[in-house]
Amino acid sequence: MLGLAGMSKTWLLSALAFVGAGYVLAACGDSELSPFGGEGSGGAAGACTERGESCSVLCDSSLGCVECSSDADCGAAAPACVLGECVECSSNAQCADGDACYPENGSCQPACTADTQCGGDAPLCDVPSGACVGCIGDVDCAAGAPFCEPTTAQCSECLSSQDCGAVQPICDLEGGECVACMVDGDCGAAEVCIGHDCQAVCQSDADCADPDRSHCDTTSGSCVECLTNAECPTAAPICDDGSCVGCVVDADCPAALPACKNGECLECDGDEYCPPETPKCSSQHCEQE
Repeated sequence: MLGLAGMSKTWLLSALAFVGAGYVLAACGDSELSPFGGEGSGGAAGACTERGESCSVLCDSSLGCVECSSDADCGAAAPACVLGECVECSSNAQCADGDACYPENGSCQPACTADTQCGGDAPLCDVPSGACVGCIGDVDCAAGAPFCEPTTAQCSECLSSQDCGAVQPICDLEGGECVACMVDGDCGAAEVCIGHDCQAVCQSDADCADPDRSHCDTTSGSCVECLTNAECPTAAPICDDGSCVGCVVDADCPAALPACKNGECLECDGDEYCPPETPKCSSQHCEQE
């Protein structure tokens, strides 16, 4: 794997360039190799399934259900397609002067010049690119996640499914870990992929032995965490696609954490969420410029 040393060259021009503009997906089930090492890549929403149901937008056999397969699928607010998600940027060229594209979440934030300006899951400053990152090379990663994944600049358990074992044979690049499945096709007969685990098809709640997925969605035949909001805890009160989450849209979140992203209420997911006294959103926190 290429390290991230010299991110302005390696990450900006190579890794994310091919993920964004060059990430052209073939139909699920094609024998062509995807850019990420899995067989078969994305296509129409119905070309592959998760939880026994077709993807609502697009599918990719290496990433599962995705919202984009190229930049052309994204809108003006989040114009770059990275690992199947529309984000603000995939290179510094998409950011304002003085900002850098942070690869962890594809957001434009003030460029760093030293590690002291970084924190959280991105504690290192890659000075050539000006981005705070989780790692610059494999040397920055521990044994449990030994690879510096070039797209997210985070330490990962795997770079392709070849790095995974028999029990969890599929590499989830976005999550940085080996999992049992990304799509139903990764599982055996009469099984569906739920939360990256292969689960037996159910006909009633009695077929769902996992206490974390105790309800049977008879439409898809999959055991899920919830079917209605009433089955969710206070901390994650909304049932969304069989999972209890904190939010689906910003309106579900409290004033102190007004931004909804990936089912979680955050302080910010862009400068527009921040008050005048701390106007810059950095790693989902509002800070002074």
